[in-house]
Amino acid sequence: MYDRVAQSQKKERNGTRDTSVHKVAIKVYFPFIQIGDATLCQLLKAAGFCSENNTEASNMCLFPRRAHTHGLPPVLHRIDREEVNQLRFTVMARDRGQPPKTDKATVVLNIKDENDNVPSIEIRKIGRIPLKDGVANVAEDVLVDTPIALVQVSDRDQGENGVVTCTVVGDVPFQLKPASDTEGDQNKKKYFLHTSAPLDYETTREFNVVIVAVDSGSPSLSSNNSLVVKVGDTNDNPPVFGQSVVEVYFPENNIPGERVATVLATDADSGKNAEIAYSLDSSVMGIFAIDPDSGDILVNTVLDREQTDRYEFKVNAKDKGIPVLQGTTASSFNLISTISTIWFFCV
Repeated sequence: MYDRVAQSQKKERNGTRDTSVHKVAIKVYFPFIQIGDATLCQLLKAAGFCSENNTEASNMCLFPRRAHTHGLPPVLHRIDREEVNQLRFTVMARDRGQPPKTDKATVVLNIKDENDNVPSIEIRKIGRIPLKDGVANVAEDVLVDTPIALVQVSDRDQGENGVVTCTVVGDVPFQLKPASDTEGDQNKKKYFLHTSAPLDYETTREFNVVIVAVDSGSPSLSSNNSLVVKVGDTNDNPPVFGQSVVEVYFPENNIPGERVATVLATDADSGKNAEIAYSLDSSVMGIFAIDPDSGDILVNTVLDREQTDRYEFKVNAKDKGIPVLQGTTASSFNLISTISTIWFFCV
């Protein structure tokens, strides 16, 4: 029989073969005896700690196979709690009497965690918001507090080392809200990334959203991941005429087809939403015409001041978005004997 000093101890994990960290895992005292070299290695092999295919088995074992008078086998190789959180093996003692007497003990090593894993952050698609290769496309008309992505955070460490907090960095209109199904698990958390303010394509077309996760270990470890949010344009801006009044002097007895004036409208949207088509009030379409693309106003007939000395009509500008938005100018055209004046009032 022998004195069992410690059958179950916690071992600092991640020991290396460096002599400065060559730590003793267990202390099992055998009064007046030694552990047989072959016996110890055989038992360790049976427990799965040695390689059967390597003739230099001691190089592949977690513990050396040499005899130890007081049962103090040091750790030879790195132990990672995330791979193996407990080691269990049997140690046998045999004396040199005739016949020899033996005894054995089961040793259980619980590997103690250290903070050696940074938090992991995954960003995934949610709902109908397109997300691919780290880019999410979000329309500018989404409501505030709309979830646009799922954020999953985890840490392989244990206890406080695995407790993770997660935040959005910087002044961006997005925030994280915890998912209700992971409130009790400190090592694995889920968040929804929500919009926290209105998005406006005309103001900011792209955001780089950086998410940082920090664990509670000492020292703490952190990691980050990012998501590019591209704001999609919607047709929320009507065409706007640049001039409130357009004044043109034009003589009567003109040549049909001459250009009277040109109007110009702009649209803050993009693509089809910003393409503009011009048109005139139907009341003057037989007398005047307008190029729908350029905004050139043409006179179709010979103007005679003695018949009509004043024309009033509206010029319309419509975009090609859905729904179609429209801007309008109120115009007056005064004809005199030698020149005529056209007034365009933008409203």
